[in-house]
Amino acid sequence: MIFEPIRLMPEAPGQTPAKNRTIFSLLAAIRWVQRYVDSEAKTTPRWAKLIAVLDEATVGEIEPPDVRAALHVALMAEGWAMPDELEQPDIFTSGRVDSP
Repeated sequence: MIFEPIRLMPEAPGQTPAKNRTIFSLLAAIRWVQRYVDSEAKTTPRWAKLIAVLDEATVGEIEPPDVRAALHVALMAEGWAMPDELEQPDIFTSGRVDSP
């Protein structure tokens, strides 16, 4: 299951040296949560809800936009994801200027 990418903040756990890590699939979301969200955090309501959404998505009960929304809300609450309105396509951030 693929969804619109979520760009992680530079200080998010698991961020790459280039600071450009994104999560864009159910598999990537599950792996990221398993690796970087500790067991204590998983018991908080926010993470418990996200894990339930991920579990339901693995059996096809939830659509990609809903999975993305749940993941994005959880990551933003921790300060680990950029708000959608701050994300820009690479063409706007690459410094490249095309002449008309």
